[in-house]
Amino acid sequence: MRALLIALLRQVAAPEHPLVLFLDDLQWADQPSLDFIGALLEDTALRGLLLIGAYRDNEVDAAHPLLRLLRQPTATGAPAQVLTLASLTAGDMTRVACRHAASSAGQRATPQPPHSTPRPAATPSLRSSF
Repeated sequence: MRALLIALLRQVAAPEHPLVLFLDDLQWADQPSLDFIGALLEDTALRGLLLIGAYRDNEVDAAHPLLRLLRQPTATGAPAQVLTLASLTAGDMTRVACRHAASSAGQRATPQPPHSTPRPAATPSLRSSF
């Protein structure tokens, strides 16, 4: 099955029409899924594929299978490039929400004072809905 999926991706992804594949929550990926991702990373004939993976670094330790995979050489001979992003602050979220509100309404939005108690919209999954 893995070989079939890789062959399909070779046909779909090409430098003339690249494919971006985004995989989220990789900290929960099972071993067969990680093996498939590893096969994608090692395939030298697979051109035109940009594989972006996201995981919560606070939920993996040095022995986690995902981090072992990320240390392995890819088709380029180097390990996968890892970019660590910091969490968004309340100020960051206020600016994002104000920009979105202003562009949606066609006018300037004004930040409101923060609430003293946690709000459901403070979770990352709900933040994206703004």
